[in-house]
Amino acid sequence: MAQRPTETNAELPLSEASYLILVALAERPMHGYLIMQTINTVFRTGFQMGPGTLYRTLHLQLKGGLIRETDDSGSNSDDPRRRYYSITRRGQEVARQELQRLRTLYRLGNARIGATYAES
Repeated sequence: MAQRPTETNAELPLSEASYLILVALAERPMHGYLIMQTINTVFRTGFQMGPGTLYRTLHLQLKGGLIRETDDSGSNSDDPRRRYYSITRRGQEVARQELQRLRTLYRLGNARIGATYAES
């Protein structure tokens, strides 16, 4: 029997951009440019986030309650025009559910295709 969608998994599957933003914000609040730098240089997934994708996705995540704007600007010398974002509880739950979905897909692919291909 098909599983009935819950409020949080109605968001699934997440786009790669949306998932990576939530993962970046899981550690601490960040401003948009730092989120983009983290995704593009620290995560090393091969996914390159541009400003258009970043701010469009942030807007959708704000609207969906996955993230919120916060006053956490870090230091006094920070640019006051920067907007900081943090992940909400709902965002954490959606990210966990997406991670579980991705694990399931990995296990399925690994079982069907074989570890030889999955690890290359």
